[in-house]
Amino acid sequence: MGVLSPAHAFVLVDRNEPRKPPLFIASSVSVHLLIKKYPAMKKVFLLEIFILAFGMIKAQTYIPFPDTNAFWNELRYYQGQCEPPEFCTYTYYFQGDTILDTQSYHKIYSNDSFSISYVGGLREINKKIYFFDRDCSAPILLYDFGLNVGDSIPLACMLCDAEEPQYMKVISIDSVLIGDMSYRKRINFDYGPSQSWIEGIGSVSGLFYPYYSCVLCICGLELVCFEQNNMVLYQNEDNVNCFNYFVSVDEPVMNALSLIVFPNPVKNKSILHIESERESITSIELYDILGRKLNMLQKCNSKKIQLQTETWNKGIYFLKIDLSNGHKFCERLIIE
Repeated sequence: MGVLSPAHAFVLVDRNEPRKPPLFIASSVSVHLLIKKYPAMKKVFLLEIFILAFGMIKAQTYIPFPDTNAFWNELRYYQGQCEPPEFCTYTYYFQGDTILDTQSYHKIYSNDSFSISYVGGLREINKKIYFFDRDCSAPILLYDFGLNVGDSIPLACMLCDAEEPQYMKVISIDSVLIGDMSYRKRINFDYGPSQSWIEGIGSVSGLFYPYYSCVLCICGLELVCFEQNNMVLYQNEDNVNCFNYFVSVDEPVMNALSLIVFPNPVKNKSILHIESERESITSIELYDILGRKLNMLQKCNSKKIQLQTETWNKGIYFLKIDLSNGHKFCERLIIE
């Protein structure tokens, strides 16, 4: 959308409602008639015109993806756990840099208030955001903020190398007012009711939603609020209030409770090890990528479990692991 001259267009705004993106645009003829009928509205119109013009001009400048002092505070729920109103909540944040496949990446961590996990790395090149999953040997394209209406982007579906990826198409591009009272470009897709990206923030369904979106086992993801440089720029408190679980770490850790699943990916039909340093493992359940429960692998009370995988087919699975202290984990597992 080009920049509109205040002499030719304005935005009608309901002043009894919170400020929202432009509703529709009227011609200068309509402006003249309305001001003639309601002279007291002249100052209101001029103020709205100024705000719109300034916001739209600012929206034309590309806002790079953050690489520091940024926090994505999100919720999720799965089949059988984290179900409403007991959502699982967590924070993604940057902490340091690393070299992956000869390229520099910003390290991403996840903290759900009782465990911290190193997730992988992010880097931006020409408005494209690449994600290097800690379990993969190559990066995947997470975002492309250079897309236009009609363009498509592949969905990785939590696969390190999707041979036949699914695609989603851009159906519209507009702007949205954020917390610092500036407008940001928003890209809207045909994939799901809430698949929109905000420039410099990411998906309104969560930082990694483009990576997880076609995995049906994850029943719900939502960005509750996004903070950058101590300012809340995006907020959606329909289900939970804004929060932040940021904790500085020095080195990558699997999680604070030291629950480790290895090797992952599993190759050559090897034995899968599941170990918990502190709490006993009480049960392990296996789910496929569609969220279907395949088997109760083991009901136990041990800190170290070994599973034979020689009969498992290649693909992506999810292990639901329960600990003796009541904590539950959903670990992704790749069988190659």
